[in-house]
Amino acid sequence: TIDFDFEKGIVTLNDEVLEEKYISEPTTRNDEAAFEYPLTIPEGYVFVLGDNRNISMDSRHAKIGLVPEDEVIGKAVLRVYPFGSFGTVE
Repeated sequence: TIDFDFEKGIVTLNDEVLEEKYISEPTTRNDEAAFEYPLTIPEGYVFVLGDNRNISMDSRHAKIGLVPEDEVIGKAVLRVYPFGSFGTVE
């Protein structure tokens, strides 16, 4: 379940606040919102968020919404940032 406090820019996943040191500014509501929150994500789907949140077209946007897992084609193999965690991803 994902939830947002758009006034404070906080994202909560399964009742735990995400520590997002990689985003450039707090998360805001998208003008063309796809959902009301909190939102329970059904099995077989993912909710995607861009790291440059306030200009990203991601799952918050009605044109994107939830992405079926079988349409995800990428895999993270290397982490560059934060620099202290540089290395391969298990």
